[in-house]
Amino acid sequence: MSDTSINFTKLEEMKDIMGEVFIQLIPAYLDQSDEMITEMPDLLGKGDLETLERHAHSLKSSSLNVGAEALSAIARELEDTTRSNNDDTDALSAMISAITAEYTKVKTELNNYLQQN
Repeated sequence: MSDTSINFTKLEEMKDIMGEVFIQLIPAYLDQSDEMITEMPDLLGKGDLETLERHAHSLKSSSLNVGAEALSAIARELEDTTRSNNDDTDALSAMISAITAEYTKVKTELNNYLQQN
């Protein structure tokens, strides 16, 4: 298993595809993800599974774009669980905690990548 939360090969592929616009991708991803992940516990607390599902869907897709494959997989699990109207608060809370923990690693690695590039 890899010691990194980012698939840097995937990230470099995105850089090649996007060209000069790529440098804007990571800060935009981090800003959007910070906001969504911060809101997730409150959404769960309010029982707003619809918005929680949308956040999980967005996080799943955008994380894949920056090579955060493990984070994307956890977000997909949260999306699928909320989509099935599973309101098991403990399970959903555990997924949100897992997302938060993995995102902390992703954010650190992406910030380090930005500093080096």
